[in-house]
Amino acid sequence: LHMAQVNVGVLCIQGAFIEHIRKLEAVKALKDSITLSIKEVRKPEELSGLDGLIVPGGESTTLSVFLGKDDFDKRLAEYVKGSAVVWGTCAGLILFSDHLFGQKTGGQVIIGGLAVVWGTC
Repeated sequence: LHMAQVNVGVLCIQGAFIEHIRKLEAVKALKDSITLSIKEVRKPEELSGLDGLIVPGGESTTLSVFLGKDDFDKRLAEYVKGSAVVWGTCAGLILFSDHLFGQKTGGQVIIGGLAVVWGTC
């Protein structure tokens, strides 16, 4: 039986990143047919070598400010466009939306990549 190695990153800026890591560790403990490597991502270069990325919720403007540093937003957009597997919850989902309506000026950055439309009424 061949074990698959899967490298999953969790964006650790804010929000429920600890909870996401704990859930991944619980999956890892199952010792099924995969070997799961969990990486905390805080810098753009840490996206390298990941098979997937989880972006937890949090405050989307804060997330945008952080991602605006060191071209993190551009590196993340390249990562997503490179057929990466991404999962965003709450503000993370907003980040990956292709379209955002009702965005406040200077507010959320959107990376795109998911056919999701997000907005306020």
